[in-house]
Amino acid sequence: MSLCAFGLLFVGPPCQFLKFTSTPGDVSLNFGLYNFQGFQAGDSNSTSAAAYTDHCQLYPDTVHVDGTWKAARVFNGIAIILGGSILMIDIFSGCLSMKRGKSFMLGVVIYAICCLCTGLSFMVLNSALCKNNSVVEEINEAGGIQFGDSCKISMGGKSTIASCVLYFTCAIATLLIHPRKSEEKSSAAGLDEPFFNQDGTPNSTAVI
Repeated sequence: MSLCAFGLLFVGPPCQFLKFTSTPGDVSLNFGLYNFQGFQAGDSNSTSAAAYTDHCQLYPDTVHVDGTWKAARVFNGIAIILGGSILMIDIFSGCLSMKRGKSFMLGVVIYAICCLCTGLSFMVLNSALCKNNSVVEEINEAGGIQFGDSCKISMGGKSTIASCVLYFTCAIATLLIHPRKSEEKSSAAGLDEPFFNQDGTPNSTAVI
């Protein structure tokens, strides 16, 4: 499940987190946290094919990245780093010299942080990327296809929502299967019992 949650953070092109739809709504212009769908602003006779291309490119220096947008980038990066880390811990858990209880609790904490960070990355909806987008304004000023002022969640955003839900599910599931202290003590006590009594007969209490 954690593998699916981590993989969903990379579903679709990196420039398809948000989108602006043209009026009428037959053309979409996609934007990501770090890059956007390239476009070629034409004249009033532009067609949808001439207005944008399928490749992603980095934002130019003229695009203002405000504090909310930067924070969304940070939270998205934290989710990716911690998501990859917990995935490696799950894969190589048998090679780690860590107590089972601590391992479970570490997983719960990291899954919860990943869920929180993926959710907080949507603060970009309240940033300059979604409101007063300078790239969209440039296209609208050039004439031809006109795009609306409000953004919508695109493919990458939807997959990020799914990732957030899966990380939350992982945290709850790991917490529920976490061994209780009483179970750990009883298990440890059973290991202290000798397999044979002093007279050489097998100890039935030590047999599971």
